[in-house]
Amino acid sequence: MTNHTRTFLFCVAAGLTLIGRAPAVRAQTSEDATLNDENERARALFREGSEAAREGHAEEARSLFKQAWQLRKTYDVAASLGQVEAKLGLHRDAAEHLHYCLKNFPPAATKKELETI
Repeated sequence: MTNHTRTFLFCVAAGLTLIGRAPAVRAQTSEDATLNDENERARALFREGSEAAREGHAEEARSLFKQAWQLRKTYDVAASLGQVEAKLGLHRDAAEHLHYCLKNFPPAATKKELETI
């Protein structure tokens, strides 16, 4: 085997090793696009609900948070929905959403955030 052949085989082997370590790249699917759209819609609803709650429009805030909840069941949506429901006297619904929030509270959140909920 010549030096050129050995060099060639070494390069091929090294290239295959690198290809095997390269992250897989895939095209965005329609499912990914739908998920991105749902996430953006949930974020918009959450922001609108938060604004409505700050302005004292509890019924409107609840409606917006419920729509966000249908798209993304996350601890922060549950917390906001539960807090608004508590203000409206919907204690069973509030308890369910606040329980979900506490059960799914992120480990990176602060103790103060947890105490607030």
